[in-house]
Amino acid sequence: MTHLHLPKFLRVNNPSEQAWRQPKETRNKQQADTNTAQQNAQRISSYYAQTSDGYRDWSQKLNMHFGTYEWGINPFNLESMLENTNRKVINSLQLKGSRNRLLDMGCGLGGTMRFAAQLPAIKHITGVTIAANQVKEAQVISAKQPQHHKLHYVLANYHQTGLPHESFDGAYAIESACHSSESNKESLINEAYRLLKPGSTLALCDGFIKTTAPMNAITHLCYRQTCKHWALGNFPELTATIKAMESSGFEEIHVQDLSWRVLPSALYIPWMVLRYGTQLLLQADRNPEHWHHLLAPAWGLALACNRMRFGYYCVSAKKPQT
Repeated sequence: MTHLHLPKFLRVNNPSEQAWRQPKETRNKQQADTNTAQQNAQRISSYYAQTSDGYRDWSQKLNMHFGTYEWGINPFNLESMLENTNRKVINSLQLKGSRNRLLDMGCGLGGTMRFAAQLPAIKHITGVTIAANQVKEAQVISAKQPQHHKLHYVLANYHQTGLPHESFDGAYAIESACHSSESNKESLINEAYRLLKPGSTLALCDGFIKTTAPMNAITHLCYRQTCKHWALGNFPELTATIKAMESSGFEEIHVQDLSWRVLPSALYIPWMVLRYGTQLLLQADRNPEHWHHLLAPAWGLALACNRMRFGYYCVSAKKPQT
């Protein structure tokens, strides 16, 4: 089993030899950062360990993200919109040939991976998650699929996966970058750059903060409650994320604003909250993670209504050819 790793910026290469050289304040901060990272990882794992059934209410195929509407898609068919998000993200990778190896950075229960495995351009997909139950459940579900031989799940932190250098033809993160506490997602982006072959593309599809101006009290409340109930670190800041991509070495950065296209799927939230909440009440459910799962989308929908501050984007960038 792969061990969880802390982001590179939180690690000391050789603590026994280097820690004594640093000021006490620096050592204390590093220890505090390490403790925070470990607590965040435990919080995320705890949340996902107990909410798999809740996500099945959202998507029978376990697409754990919002859907995107296109002309010709039935807006009353949520699953078709969820799969269209998968399609748009994979298309943004601009894959060539039929022997592509993909990396899912925050794969959840493997819904997007199983969708991608059906495509002739995909030879193999590796998914990483820090939730041990997701690896086990995804393996069981995928074993029943005809393309199960294409799928591989790894228990790892996407900040530092331990996977081989330059081994993937494309990488994506769909609504998983927001679990990182970094606003610019620098550690995730740097790891993706290391893992991608030259000429390959990274795509981040998520809710993004559009401006760093201070939030008003209501927006700040919605933001903190959304992060709390969904076990998130911070949503990515659009400008800071683009700069981090550039600093890492990525080129040809493209930004697709999908904010209005996710609206039809977001309108399913009130019904889902009502149905799931009624179920919890009837069962006298006292599991706190189930109630977090109920409240998170409600706060998230309120946050998304502030279109001046928040949007839904797919940001892609290409690693240059050497």
